[in-house]
Amino acid sequence: MADNESDLETDGLELALDSLCLRHCRDESSLNSKDYCSEFCELVEEYTAQWHVPLPQLKVLRTALCNFTKATSAFPDDCQHVQYVLSSLALSFFELMLFFSREEFVEEPLKNILDCFQECHLKLLRHRNIYLHHVKQVIKGGGPWENSVLQRILKEGEVPQSEVDDYFSTELPIFLELRVRYLQACERMQEAMALSKSCLENQETGKHLYFHQAYLTCLYKASLYENLQKEAPQMAEIDGRDAVEIICNTESVEKDELLLSLCKAFLTRQLHKGDMYYIWDLVFIWSRLHLRAYPSRQGFLAECSELASSATNVRAIFPFIKLLTELGGEGVEVAVELCGRALQLCDMQSDTVTRSLVCKTIAFLLPHDLEICRACSLLVFCQERSLEAYRTVCLLYRHPDQEQHPHSNPLRTNVRFHILQMLKERLCFDPEFWNLLTLRTHCLELISDKVNGNIKQVSDVETEEPETENRSKSTGQMRKSEINIGQDKIKPIKTWREKLLRTQQYGHLSYTCKICRKTFKGLNVMRHAFSHLKNRKLKCILCGKRFKLLPLAKKHILEHINEMSNHKPNVEQMQENSPTNKPKSKSKKQVLILNREERIIRNIRVLLKKTAMFNKRSKNPSAEINQIEFTDEQVVITDGLVIIKNVASIKEEEGGEGQETPVGENGCSVDYTYPLCPSDVCDRVFLKLNSSLTRHAIKCHLGEEKVLEKTYIWSKHKCCFCVRHMQFLDQYKHHMKLHDDPLPFFCYHLDCKQRFATQPELKDHINTHQPFRPQCSFPDCEKIFSCFQGLSDHEWRHY
Repeated sequence: MADNESDLETDGLELALDSLCLRHCRDESSLNSKDYCSEFCELVEEYTAQWHVPLPQLKVLRTALCNFTKATSAFPDDCQHVQYVLSSLALSFFELMLFFSREEFVEEPLKNILDCFQECHLKLLRHRNIYLHHVKQVIKGGGPWENSVLQRILKEGEVPQSEVDDYFSTELPIFLELRVRYLQACERMQEAMALSKSCLENQETGKHLYFHQAYLTCLYKASLYENLQKEAPQMAEIDGRDAVEIICNTESVEKDELLLSLCKAFLTRQLHKGDMYYIWDLVFIWSRLHLRAYPSRQGFLAECSELASSATNVRAIFPFIKLLTELGGEGVEVAVELCGRALQLCDMQSDTVTRSLVCKTIAFLLPHDLEICRACSLLVFCQERSLEAYRTVCLLYRHPDQEQHPHSNPLRTNVRFHILQMLKERLCFDPEFWNLLTLRTHCLELISDKVNGNIKQVSDVETEEPETENRSKSTGQMRKSEINIGQDKIKPIKTWREKLLRTQQYGHLSYTCKICRKTFKGLNVMRHAFSHLKNRKLKCILCGKRFKLLPLAKKHILEHINEMSNHKPNVEQMQENSPTNKPKSKSKKQVLILNREERIIRNIRVLLKKTAMFNKRSKNPSAEINQIEFTDEQVVITDGLVIIKNVASIKEEEGGEGQETPVGENGCSVDYTYPLCPSDVCDRVFLKLNSSLTRHAIKCHLGEEKVLEKTYIWSKHKCCFCVRHMQFLDQYKHHMKLHDDPLPFFCYHLDCKQRFATQPELKDHINTHQPFRPQCSFPDCEKIFSCFQGLSDHEWRHY
């Protein structure tokens, strides 16, 4: 009865396929391989889904293969769409053949089905499809389980490694994977584990991540969870990224307990090794799996504390601190305890940078505990000794002392006392009974001369002002120096008439800055000269003289301004400098008519100047980054690159004069290459080809075809917004147009038009759709799917 029903179904499929062939393969003018193959696959999937036993499904595939062989006779040999369908049919045939033994291969109706497959294979030889050829060889050999080496592997017999390697060299990895999946589905775990282990030991098949996934899954299901940690060779080959991929691939087919065990095994191994690669992702996935399998809050806190305490790299503790902070309540207390563990690791590894970060984290977790915040800020200052850290210390110690109440503090008293002692014992001094003046004195002894000079100019009056007010209220007396400071601060308010007279006094000043190549007038000359004291060394731009102290440099510039104001120009000079003068208007026109090459050269000069400036200001300046000098003739712009040929660097010496030194090895000059924005209307230049260039191109030139072609390659075929992988360039272009909006993130749900500015907002919104029903965004396609994976598998067919 079932055979008769399957025959009726195949008859219906054959009629549908004939109708499809008439529409797309009737003559050469109507050939359309893309549409035909897409609709062919949908029809075959629809008919095979009506059966849940292998034999009727094989009949459907036989009918489909025979019809496809006749219909595609006019298609070219190298058609990609035909290759895809043939590969899918071959894999489906092989997957169903796994259910049959050698004896059933010579019995009807299976024998007739396999004979039809071999006849079709002879007619399709021109396509040279390796999957079809391999299935034909399996049929010729008597079935997928008949190889003698494979049978000994499944029975865990002794097989020489050379014979195993020879057998695997004749097998494609995808067919070995299908065998393992079949054995797992049939709960033949020992055989699946033996086959996957042999695949891992082979040099070629061991590169496939699935066999790691299958072997570890079989270990767990065979009640050998304790052996997961002992499988050092297999676990060592899996890095953090592969571990995340294994867990994500296993989630759709396995239970949460197995996923949690695998994730914990991977995470524990990385924590012991101190490997930070994908550690944030592993911790996040582990936390979600643990809370899903065991909702107990106390158990989760205990697991977090145990795992984080086993970390050998101090930076691996921060993902757990973030998780515990999001929990709030008791999670904050456990997070503070982990910070104490992090401080101990910092001492062992002599990591001062991370120690400062840990202190800032403790202050963030306990913002209302003034005593702990003071200790954290002092410890950060002892490590960094910077102006910002000094200001933070002074700000916190100006606040009045607070009395701690146990009920208002998220920490237990013993935990708070322990973390406070850990902070204080690492300080350079104990400021418990000091006032602010004494504390400032000891801090200034530790700070560098450069920062010390800035502190004296910026924060002396600010830090002394609160103490001055308090002493005046209590004693009514001031020291003479404090009175002088107060008198210096009191300045008479100038009237508008005085301001006008002052402006007129300096109105004739004019100066063209040789660095910025801009002209300034009036008191703007003084302001601009002061601005260069902030951005460069203490060097006067008017005469080139250098200074060690900022007040002396400012005083020197004021003398220049007064001297310039005493030399008033005559009428002819004033006319030449007037706004209506023709040369000035010409200079403006010259800026406006710069061509693209000149604008690019100007931009590369600005970029290199800023890069050299930032390198000098950094704490660890690189010796390889120096300011370089070049002429316009040395710049070549080609294929989206700016090439500066035969460059020599300029190293600035203390005397102020530059000395040219060769950049290349053995005194030879070198060429510098910088990528250019791919847009034809943009002149922006970048130091190197990185994510900054890609983000700029997507943000500013999303509507240009040429830009999208470049970013498609730079982003490795992935969307920069939602990180989706695109198989074709046309698919990428169409998808990026959907993001071309002030709110780039959009919802795929049926009839939902909402857009969002960030990815987290979109994820929160998608959770409101229950169930989530994504719809294809291709024009004139209104197909709806039950999950996002189904939409992704469907979209590529449009291209």
